[in-house]
Amino acid sequence: MISDKFCIMNKEKIPRTLPKKGESSTHMSHVGITIEKENAKVLIALFEEDLKRFDAADDCITIKIDKANQQVKISSNKGPSYAENKKEQIIKMCSKVQNDVFKVDNNREDEIEKVRKHLESNTVYFTESQVNNARLFRMKTRTPSLMKNCMSELNQLLGRQFEKSLQGKLVGATEIKVLEGKYVDEEAKVKSSPRQNISQRDQRNVQTKQKQESSKNQAGSLRTEKATLVHNKPSHTESKLDVRLKNGLRFMVYVQDITSAPVEAIVNPANEDLANTGGCAYIISTAAGPKFESDCKKIIKKNKRIKETENEITVPGILPFKCIINAVGPQWASYDDSHKIKCLEDLYVTIRKVLDTSEKEKIKSVAIPPVSSGIFGVPKELCAPMYVQAIVDYDFMKKKIPQEVHVVDLSDEVLNLTCKAYQSFTEDPKLIMPKAILKKYNEKVTGENASKQAKTSEKDSSQNLCRLLKHDSKKPIFEMGSGVKILIYRDDLVKLKGIGTLVSAENSAFTGNGKLAQSILRSAGSSYEKTHDQIRRELGIRRLENGSFRVSNAGKLDYRFVIHAVVGRFLESVEPQTHELLDLRLTTLKILQHANHLCTTDKKSKNLDKIAMPLLGAGALRNPRCLEILCSYVYQGIQNFFRYPSALKEVHLVSFNEETHRAFTKVFMDESANDFHRSRDPPPTKRPLSASLRITDERRETSVPIFIWKIEEPNQDTRDFRKYFTSPMPNTEEDDCIICLTSFINPVSLKSCHHIFCEECIGEFFSQKPVCPVCNTMYGKIYGDQPKNGTATIFKEKIQLPGEDCKDTWVIMYDFPDGNQEEWHPNPGYPYKGTRRTAYLPVNEKGTTVLHMLERAFKQGLTFTIGFSRTTGRNNVVTWNDIHHKTRTSGGPERFGYPDPDYLERVREELEAKGITVQVEERKPAKDKK
Repeated sequence: MISDKFCIMNKEKIPRTLPKKGESSTHMSHVGITIEKENAKVLIALFEEDLKRFDAADDCITIKIDKANQQVKISSNKGPSYAENKKEQIIKMCSKVQNDVFKVDNNREDEIEKVRKHLESNTVYFTESQVNNARLFRMKTRTPSLMKNCMSELNQLLGRQFEKSLQGKLVGATEIKVLEGKYVDEEAKVKSSPRQNISQRDQRNVQTKQKQESSKNQAGSLRTEKATLVHNKPSHTESKLDVRLKNGLRFMVYVQDITSAPVEAIVNPANEDLANTGGCAYIISTAAGPKFESDCKKIIKKNKRIKETENEITVPGILPFKCIINAVGPQWASYDDSHKIKCLEDLYVTIRKVLDTSEKEKIKSVAIPPVSSGIFGVPKELCAPMYVQAIVDYDFMKKKIPQEVHVVDLSDEVLNLTCKAYQSFTEDPKLIMPKAILKKYNEKVTGENASKQAKTSEKDSSQNLCRLLKHDSKKPIFEMGSGVKILIYRDDLVKLKGIGTLVSAENSAFTGNGKLAQSILRSAGSSYEKTHDQIRRELGIRRLENGSFRVSNAGKLDYRFVIHAVVGRFLESVEPQTHELLDLRLTTLKILQHANHLCTTDKKSKNLDKIAMPLLGAGALRNPRCLEILCSYVYQGIQNFFRYPSALKEVHLVSFNEETHRAFTKVFMDESANDFHRSRDPPPTKRPLSASLRITDERRETSVPIFIWKIEEPNQDTRDFRKYFTSPMPNTEEDDCIICLTSFINPVSLKSCHHIFCEECIGEFFSQKPVCPVCNTMYGKIYGDQPKNGTATIFKEKIQLPGEDCKDTWVIMYDFPDGNQEEWHPNPGYPYKGTRRTAYLPVNEKGTTVLHMLERAFKQGLTFTIGFSRTTGRNNVVTWNDIHHKTRTSGGPERFGYPDPDYLERVREELEAKGITVQVEERKPAKDKK
């Protein structure tokens, strides 16, 4: 843990005459001490009222709270010792601060936002950090009871069982002690630094403790001459392995935050550009501060990039180390299947070079995180043996430095695998050789794939398919999970009978202003009205959060319970935001969970296995597209709930108006059709099947593709941007490059727009997007991150689109199978879900021109991308990339269909914005006959 600095701001002599508090004097200034950084943030967040009482109770002290700069300033008119004593009293308030950590999966953005809002609305100081695939909320409260309540509320908010504290596993949540007005952990007691303000008596106590600790170590342990070189493992860490290898190198494996590891240097698992934007690199960069980032940029500016297996030394910033070793490990996706063993060998070389650098820099102890096991994608069971092999081989060289190698991580997984690999090494060194472990890994993966294929070939209830049981436009019935019925119809929810639980929408003030809420108040009687008023009075001026709910008896209604769900209101004029849609999905899931709880706990009441609910938050909404989006998120909430066995047997989706009823029906019909096709192998066909394409059996058999598009690889000529550069005019008035904001180095001018940049800067910029940073003039082609395994098949059908004169239609069928993301995608190595989409264009001059432009866009990888789908609410899926398509033949713009007179012009503008021009595309595309 990094100790906060306390800066003594006064540099003037103390006057003999002491004015009273608040009295000004031209002959003196108060002695001032400023508490900054983490200490100040904790004091302001948790002890602001205490600080004000301190200030009011003592006339000789002035305490100023600077929230803007996150500082607490203490000044005294009685000299420095008085101010110092008061500072110590203030700091002692923090000695009883309770620490804990709450973990949320990084891909659950809705849960992360919920936790963040909850913590911000309570008296909790917290920070966020990202570790591997998890978001960690490190929290501080004044008392244990507050922390316990906070953890309980967070688990209840996310529908979890109350979890045990993560405090024992995470160093970031260790107990904080106070030593001479500074925050330090247990390890700081055995460290001494010129920057620390420790008295001589405390130093003697520390040295005595060091001697006692060193006497307990094994024979041959690290000999130290100064306190700063003692690196005994702190008692609060979770030790996995601590051995001394054959030639004296100490090898330690334990759970620890690397930024507080008791070593002289740490390793930053960096990328080639030292960007430090994710994983462990981000944590180190955040903790080290701007000096570290600045040093990284200087290295890249000087050396361009760091090659794989190489490393560079940087300053540690504000971290208490001699230096940081920035090592670039291999990326699993960069090696094809026949060269995976080379990837493991490069990982071995990376660790060896780190140890070589430690020797060169005379670093006696170094901490190494799990290099390449995170976003670089090397399987963890392959990484661990390489760490062990590199460390053991270095010990064999009998070098005196480093004397300790620490492998640390916040997660147990890689550390346990490292211990297992070391155990295998002691049994037989050949067991951790690259060839042996890769063979074992491939056999495991092959077996798992075969098992998955066997499971998916059978009908599995866990797929939770939606099946249509009764096709009725007024009251369709669907089935989900293990026989749960979903009924969709129009009716008055208040008058329904034979159902146990009713769901009603409420606002955050619980005023019951909604149409359904008002109807229930009028019909449920005085007992229900009293209960409703009591809930509102208990709230007072407080407000309920979206997604929360209250439960009451249903009064005179035929229901047993009413669940009042707090949801935001969706407006006709405002498009729903992503976080609002995710809240709707989560609220639906939580309502069903609580209804299931009521059903299982109240055995006497009847019909509790049935629940009726409207489309929450829709109110008077009538826009078909918005209603369909809302209904799709409700569908996802229902589907997520019924993935597992439930006591609920019926869900009634009841609408007040016809538009909402049609939207619910359409969403469930579409999903049931998709699930039907997913549950069986697709029939062999030469063309896309579409309900809107009504053709005869003879035509169906003879229809063949006209074109097949595939993504093209950019050739070297398209990557050579120097052909767009020329020498600048000698009389240029520009002094600095607008990219690097420094003086020009090898300045070049762009041929078309004549803007001037450093050659290296503009070359790097063009490698991402070949447009001028100043005026957006296009140079060459833009290539997107569309998956390479997709195809587009084009047919010509005898169909007349509404609003078009021509009688033929271009049909484009896009097909992307499932796959794994590559290094340029958002989550390299993570699987993504493919898609199938069909689009339609008229066979006329404008439509055919757009078709040719779409061909170029597809081949340059611009049509699709991998990310979050707003339509389905799922992440890591193939989705549209801002080039709009008509996916229906009819229905108008609201339903992505025809007629739409301006569509062809709009999509042309979108394509031209991506560098797909008409002049280039009016030529006939190359035909790939199937």
